[in-house]
Amino acid sequence: MPVNFTNIAIADAKLGVVDISKGYIGHEQVYPNEAFISGLTFTVSSITNSSQNVNFTVTGSEGAQYTLTGSDGATAPSGTQTLPAGGSNTHSISISAQATGAAIRYPRVTVATVSSSTPTSFSPANLQNYDTVQQAAGPAPSYLHTINYSVVSGSASTHTSTSVNSVGTVLGASSSSSVNLTAGATWYNYLTVYVFPAMGQEFTSASDVSCSVTYGSGQPTGWISGTGSGTLHSQSSEQTYIKYILPVVGQSQAVQVTLAFTATTHTITTTWAYDMVSNHVPGTGIFNSNSGAILTGGFSYTGSSGSGTGTCVMNDQGSGYTYTAGSFTKYSGGAGRDDVTSVTASPTSGVVNGTTVTYTANVSNIRRISRTFSSTLSAGYLNFTGS
Repeated sequence: MPVNFTNIAIADAKLGVVDISKGYIGHEQVYPNEAFISGLTFTVSSITNSSQNVNFTVTGSEGAQYTLTGSDGATAPSGTQTLPAGGSNTHSISISAQATGAAIRYPRVTVATVSSSTPTSFSPANLQNYDTVQQAAGPAPSYLHTINYSVVSGSASTHTSTSVNSVGTVLGASSSSSVNLTAGATWYNYLTVYVFPAMGQEFTSASDVSCSVTYGSGQPTGWISGTGSGTLHSQSSEQTYIKYILPVVGQSQAVQVTLAFTATTHTITTTWAYDMVSNHVPGTGIFNSNSGAILTGGFSYTGSSGSGTGTCVMNDQGSGYTYTAGSFTKYSGGAGRDDVTSVTASPTSGVVNGTTVTYTANVSNIRRISRTFSSTLSAGYLNFTGS
C-alpha cells in the first residue's frame, strides 16, 4: 500500500529540499512501499538446436520481487527473485536440445510479480510478462539405405577389398551394405564394389561385367548411380577385377535396392617361352640333350593348374653307372618357380648312358590374369644318384 498524508498518496518525501530515498519504522521500510518491473528479455534472439544456457535479464526498481517460469524447452531458476540495488538481475536459463526432426520452436520464460515484502507491479501496467528466443529446428532425421548385391551369372564374386591372401582368396567378400542418410545427402564414394573373377579366370574388358538394378517395391528410384559400367583394373600382374563406385543420394524414407551383376570370364593362359628343370646330377654324368631342358619348345597351360612333359638323354661320359631319380628340390628363387608344384621322371631307376628320361612338370597358380614369361622357368632339380 502507498504511504498517505490523510487520504492523499505521498509521491515524494523530502527532508527540506532533499529527496528521501527510503523511510523506515524500526527495521521495516515504509517508504517507498512498492516496486516495479520495467523490462524483461532474453539477451539473444536466436540459438542453435543443441542443449545450452541462455541469459535472461529482468530490470526495474530495487526490491521488486518476482518468479520465473520456463516453457517450450526452457527451464528457469525456481523461487522468488529480488532485484538488487541497481535494478537488474541476469538469470541463466537452461534450454534443452531439439529432438530429431523437430520444427523451429520458441523457448519461453514468463515473469510473475510477487508482493511478499514489497508490492510489485509491472511498469507500464501492460508490459508483456514473457519473452522468447528462437531455437533452430532439430537435426534432420536419417533413414536406412540398404544395398544388396551379388553375381547372379558367371564365375565371379563381389568384394569390398582388393586384398588377396597367399592362397589366392580375395578378402572382403560382401553381398550387402547399408548406411543411414538424411534426405538429400550425397555420398559420392560411399560404396565401392569390386567384382573378381574366379581363380584361373580373368576379365579382359570392363564390359565383361554388367549390372541390373531393382529398387524396393513402391519405393523411390534413381537414388543409386554408377551402375552403368565399371572400370577394369589389374593388380601386380596377378589379378584382374572390375571396380564399381556407386554414389548414393539420401531419401526421406528407408529404402533398399538390389544390384545383380552378370559376369563373363575368360580362362587365363600361362606361357613360358623356354622352360627347364636343372640337369643337376651330382658326382658323375649329365644330361646333354637340350642342356638338360624339358618342354624346350615352350610350355603353356590354361586355368589355375596344368602339366607338361619333356625329355632328356642321359650321358654319363662313359662312367658306366646306373642311375636312380631322387625327389624334386625347388630353388629358393627363379622365374616362375612358384608355379611348379612337382616334377617327376620316368624311368626313375635303371637309367644308364643313352637312356631317354621323360620329365613331367605339374604346375598351378593363384592368378586371375594371363601371363607370358620370356625367361627360363628355373624351378629346381631332380637329383639322380649313380652307382
